[in-house]
Amino acid sequence: MHDMRGIAVDKHATYKTLNPDGESFGPSDGGQRHRDSKTLDYLVTILGFGLCFAWIVFCLSEPISAESGPMFNWLYLGSGAAAALLSALLTGGSRSDYIKERIFVYRATAVLTLLSSILLPIALNIHNEILTLIGFIVGGAGAGFLQVLWGEQLTKHEVRFASFASPAASIVSGASVALSLPGVPEGINLFGYVAFPLVSVGLLFLKADRSDLSVKKVLGVYGKEGGAHATRENSTASTSATEAERRKLDTRVLKLMFSVMIFSLLCRMFDVLLYDYKDPFAFFGDSSLFALVVVGTLFLLLAALLKDRFNLALTYRLALPIMVAGFVGIALCAKSQVALSVLLINIGYNFFDILIWILLADIVIRRALQPLRVFGAGVAFMFVGMALGYFIGDIIDSHILQGDIQITVVAMMCVLSLVMVAFLVVPEGSVFGFLHGHRPLQSEADTRDVGVSAGEAGAGAEGTTQRAAGAESDDFGSRLDANCEAVAVAYGLTRREKEVLVLLAHGRTLNIITRDLTIATGTARSHMEKIYRKLGVHKQQELIDLVEGFDSK
Repeated sequence: MHDMRGIAVDKHATYKTLNPDGESFGPSDGGQRHRDSKTLDYLVTILGFGLCFAWIVFCLSEPISAESGPMFNWLYLGSGAAAALLSALLTGGSRSDYIKERIFVYRATAVLTLLSSILLPIALNIHNEILTLIGFIVGGAGAGFLQVLWGEQLTKHEVRFASFASPAASIVSGASVALSLPGVPEGINLFGYVAFPLVSVGLLFLKADRSDLSVKKVLGVYGKEGGAHATRENSTASTSATEAERRKLDTRVLKLMFSVMIFSLLCRMFDVLLYDYKDPFAFFGDSSLFALVVVGTLFLLLAALLKDRFNLALTYRLALPIMVAGFVGIALCAKSQVALSVLLINIGYNFFDILIWILLADIVIRRALQPLRVFGAGVAFMFVGMALGYFIGDIIDSHILQGDIQITVVAMMCVLSLVMVAFLVVPEGSVFGFLHGHRPLQSEADTRDVGVSAGEAGAGAEGTTQRAAGAESDDFGSRLDANCEAVAVAYGLTRREKEVLVLLAHGRTLNIITRDLTIATGTARSHMEKIYRKLGVHKQQELIDLVEGFDSK
């Protein structure tokens, strides 16, 4: 088998012998244990991530009171945005403090979530509005931290896992909230206010403990041996983050996050404006819960049916027109088709929401950025958008009731906003750029050289073409070596692991690596397993893609 540069790649051999955790994939008991462990990690991530969503959805949809409901919502989301932003800002400091800041976020998540699960049931049961307000603010901050940390856990696996986990979590969240609502007295739903957050946090700590951050370390209860181990792990994490901390979120990423805010604002605004209609999906809770399950299921079905032909940009193509159709339906049919319009708006928004989580995970993995920094900013923009949606929606609703403005005008303004986002802020080409921008591009100078060479006549032209091709190959090789150097620094590889990485990136097989470095086969395999584990890949082509797409600047 050959890769796109014509270099022989023994993908089959490496895939059979290696995996991200440095274990064998063969029919041995060890391989079976690894598969069982990996399946458990996947299930824990999907369930915990889904329950985190369920907690947020429940707190925003469960009615508190007709007068103060919107205020509780935007205060809940505002505190969540502040917590997410704090997690992003904390990780922008020096490399030596990164692990301490990460542990702080874990501890803050646990404390805030526990306080909220205690305060809210008590406050709602005794009908104390002040205590309820405090509980929502504390819970919002805990939810902001929790979403960021679950986003970080998505990056512990390959990108394609995020493409599965995000829609699966959408199904879990919608179904969990729908199942928790029937027959429960208003205001004391222990599923929504207690079980969802505490189980999600428990699963988060279980997942972190199984990967790279022990619960004992977070709780500060390790002994002398544990403390020494923690110090060594801190040093490794800091080294891995050296280059990542210097990378800034570029304009394209910020535009993507701004579009998240706009989509969230428009969707949540109509939650306030369209509250007095007969919802045909009341049997499932409401239209938004039904949309969560439908979109998650459709996404997984499309991915299963199309397989290799499935492109995440298709999700963006679906999200925009579906949301626009919902707003147009409100503008043209007023309130006669409001149920269908609300469903379309929620379906379009949920398609976009799933895409965003996948893109953020891809950005972190491909560019080796700090997960807390990227997801912290992403969740902050998302929560700010939803908070503004509730706040602005409450203001517009009062003007609609007074007859100062028509809802059809508001709907058309939403359509205009979506069109501006689609064509000016994040056009479809930008989404393709995020998904495919990791391939090395030929420089303009190389293109001009090849063009001139092809245009020349005779033997001189042929020689020039060959020289240009050779120069291009040399340029690609030097660029690949520079990327390997940057990857080795960013992921904390040893000197020998870096040498093995270079050979793997050039498509060399295990036997060739053993021969070129004059080392035993077992030693070479051990180095390869450690590299795969550190880089979060489990076959050679994935490693090649990661190195080629790595920004070495």
